[in-house]
Amino acid sequence: MIIKVYAHSYDNFYEVKYKLYELESIIPFYYCRVSKSAIINLRAIYSLEKNLFQGASTASFSKSKNCSHIETLLQNCQRKIKKK
Repeated sequence: MIIKVYAHSYDNFYEVKYKLYELESIIPFYYCRVSKSAIINLRAIYSLEKNLFQGASTASFSKSKNCSHIETLLQNCQRKIKKK
């Protein structure tokens, strides 16, 4: 089975020839892996919403795109940024 990786921009998406772990080592520091299947641009986050009952966070981007359940992973991103 071939797994394809796609990069989403503001208005389009592109097939990428790298695996996510390979992208992690070549993209700028403000991109952060937040799940097994997602790397986000921290500069593109429009808002963060914390669910107090479930303990999860959702990052919202433009055009109603969302990335859910990223609480612990966002904390890891904060540590990564502080190192830079």
